[in-house]
Amino acid sequence: DGAYATRSGEAKVELPAKWVAARVGAGGVVGEYGLFESRHRTATVIARSDVRALRLDYARFQRFLLAFPEAMYALLGLTVNRLVVQGRTPRSIGVIPARPRPSHSG
Repeated sequence: DGAYATRSGEAKVELPAKWVAARVGAGGVVGEYGLFESRHRTATVIARSDVRALRLDYARFQRFLLAFPEAMYALLGLTVNRLVVQGRTPRSIGVIPARPRPSHSG
């Protein structure tokens, strides 16, 4: 029901099959997917050391992102980077790639 910004420490983000989706340290963000997905927890965050984090509930987080579009752009960059690093393909995240156009030679 909220997003968290890590002030200090280190944590890992695990998906249901114990798959480590991300590792976050100071300045890292977790919980942002729920704002856009289903507004509930989709992963488990496990502290790997003493962690201090700031929490922002989704309603306030959404208002913040709408008021500061640069932050929304930065969050999008973080999300895309995470997906690329995880090695996900477009099909695995529910996006069907466009069919390549046939090439015409001649």
